[in-house]
Amino acid sequence: MTRWWKCDLQVATPGAKGFRGPSDPPWRLEDETSRVAAATRYMEQTRAAGVEVVALADHNDASWIATMTNAGHAASVAVFPGVEVTTASGADGIHLILIGGRDRTTADFDEVLSGVCGFGGDHPRFDPVRGTPASAPRTLIQILDALPDGYVAIAPHAFNDNGIVSRNTIKGDLRWKALHHERLGAIDVGDVRGFANSASWHSRFARRELDNFPCLPGLAFVSTSDAYALDRLGQRFTWIRMAEPTLEALRQAFLDHTVPIVCDWDEEHPAGPSPNNVGHAWVGRVTMRDLSTAGDPVEVELDPRLTVIIGGRGSGKSSVVPASGSSTAMSRDSRRRHKANSRRFAMRCSHMRRLKPNTTSPTAASSRRRLGRRWTDRARCVPKR
Repeated sequence: MTRWWKCDLQVATPGAKGFRGPSDPPWRLEDETSRVAAATRYMEQTRAAGVEVVALADHNDASWIATMTNAGHAASVAVFPGVEVTTASGADGIHLILIGGRDRTTADFDEVLSGVCGFGGDHPRFDPVRGTPASAPRTLIQILDALPDGYVAIAPHAFNDNGIVSRNTIKGDLRWKALHHERLGAIDVGDVRGFANSASWHSRFARRELDNFPCLPGLAFVSTSDAYALDRLGQRFTWIRMAEPTLEALRQAFLDHTVPIVCDWDEEHPAGPSPNNVGHAWVGRVTMRDLSTAGDPVEVELDPRLTVIIGGRGSGKSSVVPASGSSTAMSRDSRRRHKANSRRFAMRCSHMRRLKPNTTSPTAASSRRRLGRRWTDRARCVPKR
């Protein structure tokens, strides 16, 4: 069964340049014992903030993966290994977060940084004089093209400096191609609560209203903290619905973001303290015996929000509804409301079956493309009126 996980998919480790640890006593990271102690304190703070899933995003460096993964396991925090790179695209380089499966190691990301991003030899990861992270020699498109299947990419702080949508960084055809690339999983558009009534390009982008960017309706938005201090961990976050925090679960959530992803700024779907808290009674499990379609008892687990029952004709789908209803004592008013809702649902389904695909609206056209032949076959069955 799935549930909501509180995720922060862009955090720096204690070893990242510029990370602010505690001042009393300050962190000393000269040896492994000190690094383990720092990672332990870090994950305890993360868990105290309610965050259950993090993605590491040190610039050009994956050396803390094992230490952070072990500390996260001890604190019940799922850790996705990752790195952040500055690509060779745009005026000052677009930032990109590359996230791997939870079993990926430092060696795996060293290979990604060299083979995919192009670091090594004449292109060191860090400036030899200043020690700051260097830009990758390859462009954003080249990196996305070469990214192996075991990784996903997120574009952070999209509208800020080094962001994929920042006009100071990237414009025109390059920006369009980057946003429409199939390997770009999600972007962080920042806190958009102040853009509800604005007509600016930024606001219309955040509301997915730009017709010349057809990728927007299908592009997942996430909210990340980009934490470089203990007290910033979990300040921004994303609720993601998954059975378990795996890379494939993240990928599937990004592909169908409208239901399983809720950002902390989303006012239409406020998550509150936790969307896993259910304030009403529900039937959690139904066991049916002596069914004509099954010799053995059938047990069905139900979710308080949505349960989808799939099966062939005669498999017993229709038996689940009366079985779950008979397990609860409904008042007369409740039964009346239930029947009224059922009638409205049936009328709505009947109306949908009678729709003719002759409208030219973008929504209908998009629906026809998604449904494909099924829509055409349905249209042939519509009687003339």
